[in-house]
Amino acid sequence: MRIERFDAAADVAAVGAVYDIYRAGAPGDWPGSPPMSPAVFGGLMVQGWSGEPRENWLARREPGAAVAGAYSLELPDQENRHRAGLLVLVVPGQRRAGLGTALLRHGTARARALGRVRITGEVLKGTPGDSFARAAGATAELTEARRTLAVRAIPSGRLGELRMAAKGAAAGYTLLAWAGPTPETYLDGVARLNEAMHDALPGQNPRGRGRAVTAGARAVTAGGRPGLAAGGRPGLAAGSPGLAAGQS
Repeated sequence: MRIERFDAAADVAAVGAVYDIYRAGAPGDWPGSPPMSPAVFGGLMVQGWSGEPRENWLARREPGAAVAGAYSLELPDQENRHRAGLLVLVVPGQRRAGLGTALLRHGTARARALGRVRITGEVLKGTPGDSFARAAGATAELTEARRTLAVRAIPSGRLGELRMAAKGAAAGYTLLAWAGPTPETYLDGVARLNEAMHDALPGQNPRGRGRAVTAGARAVTAGGRPGLAAGGRPGLAAGSPGLAAGQS
């Protein structure tokens, strides 16, 4: 088996091969969730969701063979620098043959060499990723609930009722939309909201008041989420007029 590093920003073919693995496994690995587009996935491999440094490695059974698996190692450089995030991907038809374990060991060794002492990942309960993580000795650290709203089951007129009930509370707020990076006018406000959400503990209501906007948070917000910007999806922000002044 050959495990080799690649530059996700320059090697389009490698990113495409890894995306194909992700897309093939998505129905079983992320049931009920729409798969990421190639543009979003490619942006994620380059800079993650928040601009963190990353290493990307792929595996072949033998030199010149098709890509059979890969991993992406996220290396936070602003906070939580003792941690590393790890995403392991294996072609569905080649799983349970030791490839995923080899990639996990390789990624763990890279994280350790870079001074990281804790590795985290994300899986859905009851999926192959869940079984793989538990077999490797991983334990659940933070549980997230995902719920699906069946919009066709909403009674006729119900949305209008909710809109009227919320109208009073929404007085003074404006819904803004843009494509790509956050406009300069709203950088501080959106950065503060992002930071408050990242810091909030389960059960808290993040408000972000009284917080100074760090240069790193502002830079990430200015660049936008690389994958989303590349995919052309709009940014949204709902806020009072103070959002432009960095208030929330």
